[in-house]
Amino acid sequence: MFFFQVYNAFGFLWATAFCSALGQMTLAGAFASYYWAWLKPDDLPWFPLLASLYRCFRYHLGSLALGSFLIATVQLALYSLLKLQRKLRRIENRCTRCLIKVCLCCLGCLENMIKYINRHAYVQMAIMGDNFFTSAKSAFSLLVRNALRVIIVDSTISFFLFFGKLIILALTVAFFYYYYNYHIPLLELTVPPFHYIWVPLVVSPFPSSSRTTAHISRLVTFCRQSVSAVTSSPPCSSAYTQWPSILCSCASSTT
Repeated sequence: MFFFQVYNAFGFLWATAFCSALGQMTLAGAFASYYWAWLKPDDLPWFPLLASLYRCFRYHLGSLALGSFLIATVQLALYSLLKLQRKLRRIENRCTRCLIKVCLCCLGCLENMIKYINRHAYVQMAIMGDNFFTSAKSAFSLLVRNALRVIIVDSTISFFLFFGKLIILALTVAFFYYYYNYHIPLLELTVPPFHYIWVPLVVSPFPSSSRTTAHISRLVTFCRQSVSAVTSSPPCSSAYTQWPSILCSCASSTT
């Protein structure tokens, strides 16, 4: 029974990572098709997302499964160590606790590193059409050559996304503050009386209803699309600068 539970858990982690990889590569392919279109919008396909999704299913399912398999393996080991740590809480051996924490830290860093390299590898796969290992090697060399640019772009987009979330949170709190204090004339008749105004203000920005959850899911989707767009831009520009050497290598291989 234990092995079946482990099998089901690994299958769930693998399927989740595969769906995430499929979405990342589909968005990367759509953004890459827009980047490489010479005449916009004439050279763009009718449905860039559907065309990119078709290419993923037609040519890159094995590569996506391999990348998601690596992530699922590390995640399974990480969750197994977390469960072991919970069982060993009563043990007073500090060396064992320290060893488990070090292993958890190493596995967490390895998971984040694999996710980061996989995300850029999927972009390379969407642009060049190579397999997973070739794309991962190209993505890693691209990250090493443009380390400063990658750090600046990642930190900038993280700051703007965090700042955008703060703005949305502040606007939501301000709206409900004026809503519950009868400062909005159109909603005066529907405002319920509240004696403690800070309780709904604290609860209102969080997903307390299905509608709020839907809005937050749209916000998360938009943030992920922005991250995919920013991630797809440096490989496209790098491939554009290296395009003459790529053409020369292809010509020499054909002759």
